Amino acid sequence: EVNRRLASFSGRDRSFTAPVEVNALLQEVVEKMTPVAQKHSMALEVSPMSRRIYLMGVRFQLMEAIENVLLNAIESYDGAPGRITIQAVLKRRRVSSPDALQSVEMYQAVQITIADSGRGMAGEVVAQAFEPFFTTKQSSESLGLGLPVALGIVQAHGGEIRLASKRGKGTTVKMFLPAYTMPAVGGAAGVEKRRKSPPRMKPASVLVVDDEPDIL
Repeated sequence: EVNRRLASFSGRDRSFTAPVEVNALLQEVVEKMTPVAQKHSMALEVSPMSRRIYLMGVRFQLMEAIENVLLNAIESYDGAPGRITIQAVLKRRRVSSPDALQSVEMYQAVQITIADSGRGMAGEVVAQAFEPFFTTKQSSESLGLGLPVALGIVQAHGGEIRLASKRGKGTTVKMFLPAYTMPAVGGAAGVEKRRKSPPRMKPASVLVVDDEPDIL
């Protein structure tokens, strides 16, 4: 488990990269985390995006990053009932690292904000929050890898993560991930209507590699 999470932290595992729809991703995360939240007398409140926006990435890694932040938020209430808000909006973002997105200065980012009003963190804890194996929890099961793994995943997807917290006032975590523009699909019916004769097309080859007979 430690090795798997460190691999996620390093951002080296980028298999299964594909377009991920943000609202569907958040819905899946909330459905998975709701039983955990209810066990701690917590409610999850989601404000989805107003339209379909996509990320390009590894779905289960993105889910893990959000789940890790949510788990920290849930545990910050020390058993007291409360509410955690999750909001996704589209923002225009300036790249902080010159190597993050091929030196592009500005990019469209999906900002996922997770906010709680739990116990919050002192300044010295905030400064170390993303260090691997750093934890303030007394439980021996705590690895201190939740936020570091979230940071590694977000950075591996070309994004950034910001944390603001104040003791007794709660914590807000903002994840900025590059929005992915789905390729436009032309209207085939409209094209055929304008053409009186079929267009001449060059021969093409399609290579399909799979070991599932039904798919082939």
